[in-house]
Amino acid sequence: MNTVPALAGRAVSYSRTVPREIAHRRAVSEVFVTDSVACGTDAAVLGFQIPRAHSLWADRPAGPHDAFAVGEAARQAAFVFFHEHLDLAVGLPFSMQRWELEVLEPESLRDDERAPLEGEIHYRVTDRQVSAVRGSMTIEGTVRIDGRPAVRVASEVAWASRRDYQALRDYQRGRKPLETTPHEAPVRFAPELVGRRDPRNVVIGPLGDADGPGHHRLVVDLSHPAFFDHSYDHVPGPLMLEGLRQTALLTACRSGALTTPRVQLQGLAVGFTDFAEFEGSVDFRAEAPVPAPDGSVAVTVAVVQFDAVVAQGEITLRP
Repeated sequence: MNTVPALAGRAVSYSRTVPREIAHRRAVSEVFVTDSVACGTDAAVLGFQIPRAHSLWADRPAGPHDAFAVGEAARQAAFVFFHEHLDLAVGLPFSMQRWELEVLEPESLRDDERAPLEGEIHYRVTDRQVSAVRGSMTIEGTVRIDGRPAVRVASEVAWASRRDYQALRDYQRGRKPLETTPHEAPVRFAPELVGRRDPRNVVIGPLGDADGPGHHRLVVDLSHPAFFDHSYDHVPGPLMLEGLRQTALLTACRSGALTTPRVQLQGLAVGFTDFAEFEGSVDFRAEAPVPAPDGSVAVTVAVVQFDAVVAQGEITLRP
């Protein structure tokens, strides 16, 4: 497993968050990264802390912390790494190409119901392709909690100048049958079906008469304080990932592969091939899984819009 070199100089601090701009958040309360320290030219250690009362990430049955909360901390930490240590300018448009997360030690996410979850993310660059106006980068990281490896994360991101990004988006949108009138949002599924308690955090609903096992529709709520902390010109990746997870969970339960929606995310690997637009419905598809000997299930999932795949991958859940 790849890790960054030993931390030099000082330990990361947890006394305050980093500036919201470098974490790509608008609300200070949505910033989870607390500090960062460089380790050479292509690596850094970043501290994070996840609040116990977060409206989204604390909305779960009693049990371990949500691994997606660690994933959100790692996502923010990637941007801090880019801006603070790799000289990428704040304000560049970024797009996620691939995102991976694997829980190495489930016990590390145990909620002691006394203190917020905090730890370190050890990031390093494994590939970089950069030109004068655009580039891409792959980074790999290990999340350490209480000093032990807890979660592995990896991501591939691309960026471009604002001019090139806008030209790309104009070209993409010009080739799609965008709807000129808002489409009707589906009714959300009951929270208990997808491992939530607050209906607002349910992001999928049925397709009406076309609804079937593993085929559901995204609910876009532009007022959601976490998924829409700031404005986007496309459906944001974290919202689609949560929709994929909820679809995977509901599909596994309805197929009998899982007997309860009380599960822990064990792993996720999703690649993005296009942007999802607001001017069109976004559908999720999942294949009924077969349980592994340890009870976990790996669900093949995809995001579809205008009959084209926008993202696809696999989500593994453990009872």
